[in-house]
Amino acid sequence: MNQSTAPLQNDTTTSFDANYKQPAYNFGRYRVFWQVNPHKYLIAIGPHWYLSILGQLIVLTAGSVILYGIRHHMSALMVTLYLVFFAAVMLVYAAIFLYNPGIKVHGDFAARLADTETNAAYVCRQCLTTREDNALHCVDCGVCIEGYDHHCIWIGKCVGAGNLTLFYVFVAILPSFMMYILFL
Repeated sequence: MNQSTAPLQNDTTTSFDANYKQPAYNFGRYRVFWQVNPHKYLIAIGPHWYLSILGQLIVLTAGSVILYGIRHHMSALMVTLYLVFFAAVMLVYAAIFLYNPGIKVHGDFAARLADTETNAAYVCRQCLTTREDNALHCVDCGVCIEGYDHHCIWIGKCVGAGNLTLFYVFVAILPSFMMYILFL
C-alpha cells in the first residue's frame, strides 16, 4: 500500500474469521470500518455512540411495553402490522447509527496540495483534509463531512451526504409508527 492510499491512523485490527482481517481506523472522533475503496469506508461509529444506543434502548423498551399491553385487544393483522412498523423503525435506526455520514478521508499531503491548485477544493484548517464547497468541518466529530446537514446526538454522529436519505426515512417512519400506535 503506497503512502497516498494509506490512512493516517491504524491502531487496531478486527478479525471476523481466521482468513480475513479488516483494519479499523480513527478519523477525528470517528471509528471507521470496512474500507470500500482507498478513500471511503462503509461503517463509521460516531463520538456519541452511547446516546444512540440509549435512544435505541428507549425505542425498543417503549415499543415492547406498548405491544405487551395492547396485544390482547388487537387482531392478528394489527399485531403483524405493528411488528412490521416496529422492526422497520429499529432497522433504520441501527442503519443510521452504523452508516458513514460522508467522512472526508485523509490522503497524501502533497496530493492534497496539488488538488487544491487544480480543483475548487481546499484544505480544511482543522483536520487538514481536502474538501469541496459542500463539505463542512464538524467540531463535535473532528472531521469534515460531505454534504454536512447537522450533528445529531440521537444517532451519535453527523448527518451528511452518506446517511441523509436514511435520516429522512427515519424521521418519516418514527412519527408514522407513533401515529399508528395512537389510533389503535
